[in-house]
Amino acid sequence: RPFLVAFLQDANNGILAVQTIRNGMMAATLPSTMAVMLSSLIV
Repeated sequence: RPFLVAFLQDANNGILAVQTIRNGMMAATLPSTMAVMLSSLIV
C-alpha cells in the first residue's frame, strides 16, 4: 500500500495507478472469460 500512497500524491501518478489496476484486472479477466467460452464450445 505504500506505493499506492506515493502514486496518489501526484494527479498524473494517480491516473497511472488507476490504469495499472485496470490493466491488472483485465489481465485476470480475459483468460478466465476465454476459458469459459472455450469450455462451453467443448461441452
